[in-house]
Amino acid sequence: MIKKIDSTRLCFDFQGYFIWLFRTIYRFLRKSGNFILLSSPLSKKQVIFDRQKNNLFHISIRDKIDLKIVNDIFSREDYGLQRLASGLDIELLYSKMLSEGRKPLIVDLGANCGLASIYFSRKFPDAKIVGVEPDEGNFNLATLNCSSYSNISFIQAGISSDDGKGEIINLDDANWSFITQISDEGIIDMLSMNTLLSQARFNDCTPFIVKIDIEGFERNLFEKNTEWLDKFPLLIIELHDWMIPKSANSQNFLRCVSKLNRDFIYINENVFSIKNIL
Repeated sequence: MIKKIDSTRLCFDFQGYFIWLFRTIYRFLRKSGNFILLSSPLSKKQVIFDRQKNNLFHISIRDKIDLKIVNDIFSREDYGLQRLASGLDIELLYSKMLSEGRKPLIVDLGANCGLASIYFSRKFPDAKIVGVEPDEGNFNLATLNCSSYSNISFIQAGISSDDGKGEIINLDDANWSFITQISDEGIIDMLSMNTLLSQARFNDCTPFIVKIDIEGFERNLFEKNTEWLDKFPLLIIELHDWMIPKSANSQNFLRCVSKLNRDFIYINENVFSIKNIL
């Protein structure tokens, strides 16, 4: 039996390949960007060149969704500080913490397959990084991708305003869009940030960066018990009013952050909330 070829898919893949090839050559010639993606977009093993460290690293991906995350984090550098007027101040604060014997703590909430954690580890190699991810498939891939980074660890759990139990309500959706909800019958541990930060493993750490991408559950996270927020000089969050219309989903975050002496900067999909003590 002859298998029918999906010509639309084939054309799309070829188009994506040539776009990748052009961008790769362009970035090399222009010396633009800190990271260069060397693998074909069709490859599940992505090899990336770190221009600053002058070395290669690789990550495993499953599908086009993971590839999109690769491009967002490493090509577009969604979490990069170079576009911030206070970016240098944040980097200097990192160096100051280390010079004072303090270990900067970076918390990656909604870690997915671990790529943001890798990005932060390459930018801040002496920080301690912990990723929190509720989905087992994402957690396992994140653990695999970060196995060579001694400063990264992961917790399979959800994050919320209170400790408890929860569940993912849309397991049939794409792996970057899982939504958690509180459920007494759920099998996922839900941790509050206060509980997370009180763990003994972080006793030698000073909060530095928290990145939050939890698909709308920020409404719960910022409902109460938010005193941890202003401990972090930099908070990066993706808000999801666009995904959950007519719910005022960002209201709790906005109410919480508006009371604090912090800058509010929107870049691409993310808010950068920066404490004005730098």
